[in-house]
Amino acid sequence: MSADDLVLSYIALGSPVPAWQATVDGYFLKQNIAASTLSSQKYHSSLKRILMGDCAAEGLIFAMPLQKQQWTFDRVKVLAVEVLGEERASEVLQAYGISSNLPEDALFPALVKLLSDAEWSQPMREVAKSFSNGDVFYYHMAEGNPFDGPNKGSFHFFSPHLTSFLPILIIDRTGMAHHTVDLLYIFLTYQEHLPTPLAKLAETIATQWLRFVNGGEPWKPYDQKADGSSPLMYFGPNGEHKEVAENSKPAYENIRLCERLQDSVGDFVGRLHR
Repeated sequence: MSADDLVLSYIALGSPVPAWQATVDGYFLKQNIAASTLSSQKYHSSLKRILMGDCAAEGLIFAMPLQKQQWTFDRVKVLAVEVLGEERASEVLQAYGISSNLPEDALFPALVKLLSDAEWSQPMREVAKSFSNGDVFYYHMAEGNPFDGPNKGSFHFFSPHLTSFLPILIIDRTGMAHHTVDLLYIFLTYQEHLPTPLAKLAETIATQWLRFVNGGEPWKPYDQKADGSSPLMYFGPNGEHKEVAENSKPAYENIRLCERLQDSVGDFVGRLHR
């Protein structure tokens, strides 16, 4: 079965992406989580520490429903004002460069960035900031997918037009750090197929994960400083990895904006891909 047919099978079951999600079980997760409740979330005592992170283009997981909406600037602005109000809508749109002057083919990647920050990076950061059972080891994956296919290329340069089942017109082929791209490296499954720098990166990542699993520190713990100076591990590009201050992430200020708006911006971006 081809990859396209496999994804179509999920759509036939009523979901644009596989329906993998946390379950409210009354034990580990007592109620549905909203961004505004994450800071007060209490964790089971068996959870002693966390290794967690995000990918630079997480929002691409919503590519198909987002593209299906065929958004224009005017429609995005109307929705933003309806949900956020005039002032906050203007602030969000400006932060992501979404304006009437934005070229049509640049709107989709701008929305992907917004979805990545609001749906993934901001809630992840909230957990990292508030977890109190033990150490948090936080990472950011900027290394992309090196394999041929719709997720190879820079998400700054593709068209939102529905030209095929997976309607992404790739222009620049530098690799996208889409949702779960980190799994390509953690398990060493693709070592024979990765370019040498990425194969070495995969070995580093696997070693760090094993160190964590065995009770060690893969890198310095995230120490929850409010000024953004807390350390995290930054993977990529080009096989690089290094500890950096959190506020050096390119999206840091926009993530802080999403943090300030929390559930309202969550409602806005949710309606973009529903």
